[in-house]
Amino acid sequence: MSRDPEDTFPVFMRRPKPGPVPVEGLPEHYISANDLPDIEGISEGVQLLTRQTKFNRDGDPLAAIEAFLLSNKAGIYPPLWVLDFMTGVFEHWRQRNGSESLDKLFGLSRGKGQQPALKEALRQERDQNIMLDMWRLRGLFSATLEEAAHMIARRMEDEDWDGTGLNLGDLTADTILDKYRKDGWAQLFSKYPDSYLPKWNQDKRDKYLALFPADSYPPGMK
Repeated sequence: MSRDPEDTFPVFMRRPKPGPVPVEGLPEHYISANDLPDIEGISEGVQLLTRQTKFNRDGDPLAAIEAFLLSNKAGIYPPLWVLDFMTGVFEHWRQRNGSESLDKLFGLSRGKGQQPALKEALRQERDQNIMLDMWRLRGLFSATLEEAAHMIARRMEDEDWDGTGLNLGDLTADTILDKYRKDGWAQLFSKYPDSYLPKWNQDKRDKYLALFPADSYPPGMK
C-alpha cells in the first residue's frame, strides 16, 4: 500500500566522520577505495587520491572540481575535502554579498598572462594520465623510470592524442622524468600499495601494452 505524500517526510544522510572507516562491518552504502571501479582503465580510488594530494599541496581548485566530476561518474558522493572546499567558496561568496564572482572564487577566472582555466585543467589531466602510465608500466611490467618515460614519449609522438584544439603539446622523455621527480609524483606513488594496481588478465595487459609503439619496448618486454 502506498502512503499519502502528506504523511511522508524527507530523509537525509548524516555527514560521515572524516578519516578512514574500519573495513570490519563496513555499512552497505560505504565502499573501500580499493573497490572503486576503474574509469578508463585507472582506479577511481587512485584518481581521487592524486587529486586530493594536489589540492592539499597546492590548494588547486581545479583538482577539487575534477574530483567532484569523477565522483559523480563513479556513482559515489564527493569526498569531504571536496564538499568542504565548495562550502567554503559558497560561504565566502555569500558573506561578500556576491561582490566576488564564483568564477574567481572557484579559480576559473585567470589573470593576465595566465593560461585559461580549461586549458590548465586539461594540461593537468594530460600530466596525470602520463604519470599514471609511468606507475602502471613500472608496477605491472617492471619498466625502469627511463624506460617508461621513453615509451610514453614515443606514444605521444605517434598518436594524435590531443583532440582539445588547445595545442597542449607532446612531452619529451626528459620532461616526463623531470615532472615525475620534481612535481611530487614519485613521492605520491611510493605510498600506493600494489593492491591499487589494476587487476588485469593477460588479454588486458596485452591490449594496454599495444597502445605503445613496439619499437619503444625495452628488451624482454612483451
